Amino acid sequence: MSAVTARTPKLRERAGKWTAGAPSVLLDVNVLLALGWAEHEAHTAVVRRLDGPLRWATCPITQLGFVRLSATPGIFSRTLTPAQAHAALAALCADAQHHALSEHLAVTDCDFSALTGPRQTTDAYLLALAGQHGMRLLTLDKRLVQAFPDAMHELLLADGGIV
Repeated sequence: MSAVTARTPKLRERAGKWTAGAPSVLLDVNVLLALGWAEHEAHTAVVRRLDGPLRWATCPITQLGFVRLSATPGIFSRTLTPAQAHAALAALCADAQHHALSEHLAVTDCDFSALTGPRQTTDAYLLALAGQHGMRLLTLDKRLVQAFPDAMHELLLADGGIV
C-alpha cells in the first residue's frame, strides 16, 4: 500500500458496531495522522491502541487537519493532493469502530485558562468536545496533558505507553 495506510488488514476486517458502555476516545489531529501514515513515529503505537473493542471518533476539526497536513509538502515523504488525502481519510473512517462526531460546543464554553500559547487552543477545544460526549481525548501532546491534569484524556507515547 502507499505511504498512507487504511490501517492494518486485521483492523479493516474487524467486525463490530458501537455498543453502549464500550470505552471510546476522540483522536486529536496528530493521532489521526499517526493512524493514517505508516511513517509517523507513533503509527504502530496508535494502531495497537485502537486494535480491539475501543471505539474511536473524529470530528470535522480533526478530519480537516488530517486532509490539510497530508496535503502539505514536507510533512511526510509523499505529499497527497487534497482529493487523495480526503480519500485516505474516508478509508480510515470506514472502520467499524469509527464514529464521526458533530461539533455542538461553542468555543466560549471551553477553558483556555491553563494554556501557555495559541497552538493549544484547538486541542483544548477537542478536550472539551470529548468530555461533552463522555469520551477521552487520545493525544500525543504532553503539554496539553500537563495543562489539564484532571481532564478526560489519554496520553499515548510513541513507544506505545499510555499515561
